[in-house]
This record gives sequence, C-alpha cells and structure tokens, in this order.
Amino acid sequence: MTDTIVSLTVTRRFDASPEQVFDAWLNPHAARAWLFTKPDSEIERCEIDPRVGGSFVFVDKRSSGHVIHRGTYLEIDPPRRLQFRFWMDDQPDGVDLLSVEITPDGAGCILALTHELHPDWAAYEDYSRKAWEAMLAVLAGELGGAPGADDRETVITRLVDAPRTLVWHAWIDPNQLKHWWGPADFTNPRCEIDVQPGGAIRIDMRGPDGTVYPMNGVYHDVAPPERLVFTSAALDGEGAPLFHLRHAVAFAEQDGRTRVTVSTKVVALYSAIAADYLKGMEQGWTQSLERLDTFVTVGTDADRTLTLTRVIDAPRALVWRAWTNAEHLRQWFFPAGCTIMDPNFDVSEGGAYRCWYRGEDGAAHRLQGRFLELAEPERLVLTHGWENADGVVENDTRVVVTLAEEGRRTRLTVHQATFDTVATRDSHAEGWGQALDHLAAHLATAGDTGTVPTERGEAASA
Repeated sequence: MTDTIVSLTVTRRFDASPEQVFDAWLNPHAARAWLFTKPDSEIERCEIDPRVGGSFVFVDKRSSGHVIHRGTYLEIDPPRRLQFRFWMDDQPDGVDLLSVEITPDGAGCILALTHELHPDWAAYEDYSRKAWEAMLAVLAGELGGAPGADDRETVITRLVDAPRTLVWHAWIDPNQLKHWWGPADFTNPRCEIDVQPGGAIRIDMRGPDGTVYPMNGVYHDVAPPERLVFTSAALDGEGAPLFHLRHAVAFAEQDGRTRVTVSTKVVALYSAIAADYLKGMEQGWTQSLERLDTFVTVGTDADRTLTLTRVIDAPRALVWRAWTNAEHLRQWFFPAGCTIMDPNFDVSEGGAYRCWYRGEDGAAHRLQGRFLELAEPERLVLTHGWENADGVVENDTRVVVTLAEEGRRTRLTVHQATFDTVATRDSHAEGWGQALDHLAAHLATAGDTGTVPTERGEAASA
C-alpha cells in the first residue's frame, strides 16, 4: 500500500452534443446502460439525485456477485463539468474522486475524465484506465453519434399579458407549472422540478384518453428572470428515452407584458416512433404557451373559486331566516360603504332577486340572480350576476351557502364559482367579508326571536 494518490486521465471524442453527453451521466435511464458496467454485468438498480450534495447508487449484478457503487456529487455545471466522490460498499474507506470536463468540438464534443484513486487502489491504475475506456466506448455506442439529430430549430414566441416576474415564477414553481404544461386538455399528475443547474425534471403528462406520457430532463442554465435552458426526454413504457431535446426559454419585458420565446432543437432520436411524437411538437408548445397565458392572467378554476367561512354568534334557525327573509336581507346584504336601493327578493325555489347598490362615489352597481335551492335549515343555492350598463349580466356565478350548528352558534360557509379572473374573485371576497360583518351585527340586534330591527342607516328604499 502507498499514501500517494494516483491520478489518471482518459479522453474521448463523441459525435454528440455536450448536453447529450452530460445528461448521460445524470439521467438514470441513460447512465444505467454504461456507467459502472462490465461485459458480464447488469445494473439492477440505479438511483440518481442530480444536485450538489445529492447522491447516487448503482447495484451491479455480476457473475461473481453483486457490487454496489455509491457516490456524492460535489460539482454540477452543465454541460461543462461534473465532479463526484464514489466508493463501493465493500470498500467504504476507499473513496475516489472523479472529475469530468466536456468541451465542444465541432458538431460533437471532447470528454476528459480524471480519476484520482484512493492510495489503497493505486495498484489498480491500469485496470481503472481500461475500465473507463471500455465504459466510455459503451457510452459512445449508446449515444450512437446523436442519431437523428439535426440543426433545425423550432422557435415559438408568445406575448403574455402579465409581468415578467409573474411569468417566470409560473415556470419555476411546480404547483404553477402543473396547471399549464403540455398541450390542450392534458394534465400533469406528477410534476417535480429542481430549478438549478443540474437539477432534475420529472413530469408525467396525462392525455384526454388517460394515456400517461412520462418525461424527464435536466436544467443547464438558470438566469432569473431572463433565461432557462434545459434538456428533456420523452420516455417509453420501460423508462428508456425515445428522443432528446434541448430547450432555451427567453423572457423579455415589453410594456408591462412578457415576450416568451421557446427555442427547441432535436439532440437525438432513439426510437423509430420518435418522429411521430415530434410531428406535434410545434403545436404542443403553441398550446402550452396559450395555457400559460391563460393561467397567469386568469388562473385555474380552483384559483377563480371563492370559499369563506364565518362562525356567527346566533342559532342556525335565525341565520337561516336572515338569508331567506326579504326584510332581513335588506338589513345586511350589501358591502361596506354602499347603500342598498330598491331591493326585491322573491325567496323561493326559482324565485328571482334584484337590487342595486350605490357606492360612496355615487356609482351604481346592479345585482340580480335566482334562488335555485332552499334546503332548510342547512343549505341554499343561488345565482349571482352583475349587470352592465346595457343590462347584460356579466360573469354569472353560483353561490352555495351551508349552515352547520356549533352549539348555539352557526358555522356559515359561502362558496362561489367560477369567476372570470382572480382579481374579480378577490374583490368579491372583500365584499362578502363586509356583508357577513353586517350579518353578524344585524343578528346581534335581532335576538333569538329574529325580530327585524329598524332599518340600518345603510338601507333605504327607492
């Protein structure tokens, strides 16, 4: 044994892009085909957490038994540099250091691998060099000279009616990304992203017929809020890549809006059916950006739904009467700062209601709707719509009110959907909050008998 660290270097040229070669180290479906393999081996398990501080494990079944390789990533700088420490389970003290440098070379790239062997493994320098040469040869065969890659670039541009910061976050927040990613009518039951250089992308897209289309990828460049660069691969049923794409997304401010430009290049094709998938790529990105625009400006149905809950210090029977008795409604069914004018309530199933409010600025707001369901004393359902100057109802919504007993008090829940915008939802949340304040104050003066007090100052008849 010796205390001297032995360093060896292996260099190989690939007829594939730097991004493609780099991804083959971090994509578990690609890596398991060549990394830590021998002619008689089979990788039974391959798990990779591609981030600085992340770990990997390869369980290699060989004729002599199982060999387990583990490691930890120290540096990930796609697609240029990768560094990690690794060891085998049966030699936990023999930790080696591996550094990979990838430089462009024409249509391909040159990979330089430096392996610093633990002193205990110094005698295996020649063996290790030959092993890396063999593994890189397998990798070259797997990449296949970037089969099907071409220099054509698909560019899709859309001017999104939202500030750049808002649009940027819709790309980097998985809880937002899942609502708009993919073609029209697709959903994303799985959406996991780690938005940093070397971070992983894992998305399962579900089509309208229920078919799931899994994909993975790696982020290469993250420059908030201007640019994202990432590679992606569609996967077959066995988890193998069908093709490899490189995407560059630019975000440019334009008069309060955001011009989003997506440039996509085919890096490699691995399957005969890949071409069929790619026929719809331009349409898919176009629809995806349309969904992005709708999401950041309008939101999802869930975003445009309002639910408010309030505990009222009054028995449920009294709260019910306050919602279903016209004299009660006149006392509280309006937001702060408004005067209710000409209220007309036919509180019966199918009955109509109509009133208008005068704001502090003198502006008139006309409300109308119809009672659809009255299930005393638990639930009532009504429509709710505002008339424009021409008498046309805009953004007609449905309101469901439920009442639940909590001792001598009542838990009241108002659910209203679906608004045309998130801003409209928020304004109604404020208005309902003020009206429910009026309701609570009104019932505090009504007492258990439900006697309607003298009209409040805000109430009047035309």
